[in-house]
Amino acid sequence: MKKANLSPIDFFEEVLTKSDFVRQLQPEDARNLALAADYVDFPANTLVFSEGDKAEDMYFIVLGLVQIFVEKNQPEGLEINRLSEGDYFGEQGFLAMNKGLRTASIQTLEPTRLLKISGETFEDLIAKDKNLKAQLETIGREQQEIRKKHRQLQLLNRLVQSRSSVSLNLPRITGNFSSLCLAVDPENNTLNLDEVISEYRNPVQPGDTLKVTGSINGTPLTFDTQVIDIDRDDHTPLYVCSLPEVLIYAQQRHQFRLALGLASRAEVIMSIDNKRFRGAMIDISEGGLCFRLPAGAPIKKGDVIDKVKLSLDAKTKLEQAIEILNSHAVVHSPNTKQIGAKFVDISTEQTAALRDFIKEAERRRLRNVRNS
Repeated sequence: MKKANLSPIDFFEEVLTKSDFVRQLQPEDARNLALAADYVDFPANTLVFSEGDKAEDMYFIVLGLVQIFVEKNQPEGLEINRLSEGDYFGEQGFLAMNKGLRTASIQTLEPTRLLKISGETFEDLIAKDKNLKAQLETIGREQQEIRKKHRQLQLLNRLVQSRSSVSLNLPRITGNFSSLCLAVDPENNTLNLDEVISEYRNPVQPGDTLKVTGSINGTPLTFDTQVIDIDRDDHTPLYVCSLPEVLIYAQQRHQFRLALGLASRAEVIMSIDNKRFRGAMIDISEGGLCFRLPAGAPIKKGDVIDKVKLSLDAKTKLEQAIEILNSHAVVHSPNTKQIGAKFVDISTEQTAALRDFIKEAERRRLRNVRNS
């Protein structure tokens, strides 16, 4: 049966049980949401609600594509993200921090079917589930903070310090090209990108708008920047670009990421095409992880790998399917690549084991800080 023809309850059970949001709910609460849900259809290029409107409903996307944009102090509107099947939106307006008002506008980009949850039902849910409410408030603060210049500079500097390659989408040439974010200059409102190696002559020119995609500890970071000048003083082209107006930092709904550090022996073991690969784990959360593998490991974005063994410590060992979110070369270690992934269909037991490991590791870290 096509997803668009499923009843709201069947859609919850067959599709949304894989959603980070729904997976956090008690089965009874998820069923109550499904029972209170209704389908609504919107043609392409239709406004669902506007920034500043009173929040009345929240939505899950059944089919289609929507654009999130802000209009405050932006005469033409500024896109901050796009969402598709299985994603949700509209929940932030119900948090006290937003005073019952929409924090952004939503518009469909193609014919879209939504599953609508009434505001009354959603407010009852977050009043009952304090952990869910706290997580949504954390996400909301991050979404608001990401629009502030100092937070954008922090993220860009972390991207520079990671020395991981970024992917550039160019206006005149199809495909993605590798580069590095070399420096950020807040005084001149610029950032420097390394030269793109291409068979085409002068693939990047002043005035070009580049779409840049990178990652920070496995979490995707995307932004647009315009090339102001090409610096050739050292005979190697350096692209001097404008600081982006907006960053899309796709934080996972399971917010806290535990950085494992050099002393950790946590590792990932997997088999691909009958070959065994082993690599160091960089960080982990309840929603996913970041790790490194040899550069030759045949992994690409979108791959789903079953039965990946996660050895966190002597007593915490898990086996879990993962989906690859991104894969980037590690500049200072050319034989290595860094991979970000999310967990697929993780069980309640596995999530509980991860949560216990993360809490205990963080307690140890805090004790060490106090005793140092």
